[in-house]
Amino acid sequence: MNKTKKGFMTAGSIISLISVFIMILTGFILIAVGSVINEQQMCNVYDADSSYERVEEVGGDYYYIYTDPVDGQQYIITSTDIQATVNITKTIINSMAIYFLALSIAILVFAILVLKHAISESNKKFAIITLLVLSVFTSNLITMAFMIVALCLKDKQVVPAQEQINIEN
Repeated sequence: MNKTKKGFMTAGSIISLISVFIMILTGFILIAVGSVINEQQMCNVYDADSSYERVEEVGGDYYYIYTDPVDGQQYIITSTDIQATVNITKTIINSMAIYFLALSIAILVFAILVLKHAISESNKKFAIITLLVLSVFTSNLITMAFMIVALCLKDKQVVPAQEQINIEN
């Protein structure tokens, strides 16, 4: 393995390790955000807008009436609609968090494998190709470029000692 290929493999895997740290941090932030979203926050958003009028019912239920400023048409947003919106938002945010965390673990494994192969000067390409594909999923352009260059660079041809003696004679 030549030094240039080894350098690209090492640099690409180190950049991937840095991006893994950022992705894990993002995943935990998304989990925290998803856990604090609730119905009261959604109601505060509606209360802050003057286009929405809150109507309280006797049983404790409520709904909002939205008046369209352009045509004056009115729409009703019930508490069930608000609860469904909160649940959908939580589901989307938690799904994104799980996606980030799962993808970061996969990238971590293959970035370490690429780094290990670069250090041991192994010619196994499965880790490079897998890290390339995973970097496509995360839009990590620098790692993609480094892995493509590492795949394109040719390895040094190892000439056995017997053939080298024959060539010199």
